Amino acid sequence: MLKGGSTFPKLKLRYYSDNYRGVHAAQDIKNGDVVLKVPLHQIITLEMAYRSPIGKLMYEKGLRQRLISPKHSFLGSYLLQEMKKMPNSEFKEYLDILPKGLNDFPIFFTEEERSFLKGSPFLTQIYEKIEDIKADYNLITNEVPEFAQFTLREYSEVRMMVSSRIFGITVNGVKTDGFVPYADMLNHRRPRQTTWYYDDARKGFIIEACDDIPRGAQVYDSYGRKCNSRFFLNYGFINHNNDANEVPIRIDMDPQDPGFDVKLNLINESKHKAYHKFRVVDNLQEQVMNEFISWMRYVNFDDNLALLYVEKNQAVIEA
Repeated sequence: MLKGGSTFPKLKLRYYSDNYRGVHAAQDIKNGDVVLKVPLHQIITLEMAYRSPIGKLMYEKGLRQRLISPKHSFLGSYLLQEMKKMPNSEFKEYLDILPKGLNDFPIFFTEEERSFLKGSPFLTQIYEKIEDIKADYNLITNEVPEFAQFTLREYSEVRMMVSSRIFGITVNGVKTDGFVPYADMLNHRRPRQTTWYYDDARKGFIIEACDDIPRGAQVYDSYGRKCNSRFFLNYGFINHNNDANEVPIRIDMDPQDPGFDVKLNLINESKHKAYHKFRVVDNLQEQVMNEFISWMRYVNFDDNLALLYVEKNQAVIEA
């Protein structure tokens, strides 16, 4: 990175164990200091994935519109191709430091490890993630047979690397996503301690301090306001005392409800969509809770529903 023009004089890496590390201040950092700059040529972008041999074939087959997670799939395919080139990839050093195994990500848990989650709705999220990744893998291999040189396990691993490491940036007016070395080493904390962006004038990715950070202290990034289920699924950790936690709940209409058909007609839904999914939180001021409670009222409403339906249709006829 230093040879290629990156600068990070006030940062240093510290390892707490083989698989756990953080970024620390090598000297006092002041609010507004630029603590990291990575030039564009050291960033793996989505456009590079599109131009790669397999990426071109995926693009030509229209997979950007057909994959469940298109940008993750394209960037993952690029990583796999570059890993295949080793040691001749121009990103060899970066690829060398990417994690191996990823067994701390829930989709790779053993059956014994998953048994500790029995009774949790999070188990469903794990299985859904596994199926989504498998569906994307099967679509790519069916449309681009050259991709079959990579196994489902290899593809699954790079998919998790992508979801846990990429940054969404705008370069010369074009929105893209990319891997930014060193920037992806900062651990998460809220409220944010640093801010990041791509600077066209400086032709590089910038991390800037938005607080004073004393020498020796850990330097954090914020991964955003997310539920622990998202942190655990996509990053492999949870955040204690997380005020953004949610619980996924599906509320179905009762098919035995005398007003079942009327209720469906009122919201223009078919019998196949006689439910709604919510991610409820513990704050009644959040919009999702208004929607959740409104749906609960509607599902349980049983007073003069037929009259309401007739009045609605009469009004439409008169109009």
